[in-house]
Amino acid sequence: HFYMLADTHRVKNFVKAIRQKVHVGSTVIDLGAGTGILGIECAKAGADTVHMVEQEPKLIPVIEAMIKEHGVEEQCVIHNKRSDDFFKEYDGPKPDLMVCEGIGDHIFESRIIYDFLKAKQQLGGIDTIPGVFKLNLHSHTVRLNREPLEGYHTVLDKLNVPKLDSVNIIDNVILDPMFKWGDKIGETKTLLNFGVLKDLKTNKLILEFDRTLDDDEYLVLYFDITLGQKLNISNSPSREAEPHSYYQRLVSCKGIHRKKAKLIIDYEKHIPGIEDQPYPNLEIVNVL
Repeated sequence: HFYMLADTHRVKNFVKAIRQKVHVGSTVIDLGAGTGILGIECAKAGADTVHMVEQEPKLIPVIEAMIKEHGVEEQCVIHNKRSDDFFKEYDGPKPDLMVCEGIGDHIFESRIIYDFLKAKQQLGGIDTIPGVFKLNLHSHTVRLNREPLEGYHTVLDKLNVPKLDSVNIIDNVILDPMFKWGDKIGETKTLLNFGVLKDLKTNKLILEFDRTLDDDEYLVLYFDITLGQKLNISNSPSREAEPHSYYQRLVSCKGIHRKKAKLIIDYEKHIPGIEDQPYPNLEIVNVL
């Protein structure tokens, strides 16, 4: 959470969107409240009630201390539970806004975005932050940079296993010495463009390339997310070099020796406690 709080790109744009959309007397639901920073901003912007939903019990004392420090205890209600469980029990007034900041280094980190969209549908299409999500495939692959790694066989052995990984790319420069840009596979394309649950009508996305792929290559996935009017967050490789905690998602192409592949996303997968490793809900397979 320290890295998320220190992420200028993420925090400042969420706060701007909150100031656009929260009005005096609003009822707000904050899914995946974390340390409580966004719910607190909603309260400070004039919300009458902010429901702060956070499943991690270790964060509850942090939220309590934060809301006390900012003097918004009367406006904030803490719910220590999963988001889907919260909505099963919620019987309050229809909220004016729902905020969800639980976005990892690709969009589908755990199932919180799925729960967010499901709640948006159940609540009758209320206003939300974020509003629109895009999952994109970059036009270039990334390759292992074997030159500086030749003496580190254990690292190479690990990377040679088909797996998901992430890499820090800013201004189209790879900042991780283990990787380098590979070949162009076609134009950058949007794989998913969604803002409501029905847009996720399939979890199997067909990818077509203009050449066959090598075992050493990784596809680069990134997102662009609309928060409010002229406000977005992104981990595009062309993003500016300001503080970020978002990395691009890499998907290993090992064993994909065709010009067509299938990316499978498990939107509803939920494994608590995964930190500092890619979330295991993406898989790429050959199209026979």
